[in-house]
Amino acid sequence: MLMKKEKAVQILKAQQQTLPSLNKETYEVWKTNTLSWIRLLFGESSEEYKHFKDFHFWEFDIYNPEAEIRKNIPKANSFLENCITRINAVGLPKKEWKHVLITTNPTLFWAVFVVLMGGMLWLGQHTANKSDETSNKSSANKNDDSSVHKNVFLNDTTKSDSSKK
Repeated sequence: MLMKKEKAVQILKAQQQTLPSLNKETYEVWKTNTLSWIRLLFGESSEEYKHFKDFHFWEFDIYNPEAEIRKNIPKANSFLENCITRINAVGLPKKEWKHVLITTNPTLFWAVFVVLMGGMLWLGQHTANKSDETSNKSSANKNDDSSVHKNVFLNDTTKSDSSKK
């Protein structure tokens, strides 16, 4: 999915605007949505994705998670602001092109590749042999035809010579 950087900035700002209303119930949904957008925008191998994936507002054994969420909202806001700054300065990272067949099942890819290459080599050799046979037949026919014409010509001259005698 190709996305313009203005749209990406708009999405991250929308995630940033929901930060003040976070609480224990809305935190998981917000984190999942934000993590999905970060993965989509920057890629799974990006530092942004790795950092946000490991980011936790609060630990589940804390007695008062609401206070922990409030305490960590500035960190999340700063992270999203850094992402927006990066997009504005550098743009969105280019996606690496990977063929589905190669990445999902390399063994199948190489099997298909070998079969196709073998088929193309056989077809090339088969058509080359057919064209050689055809050219040999046509050259043999030309040689036969020319010898017939020569013989006819020689026979005609022989007859005319014998008739002169």
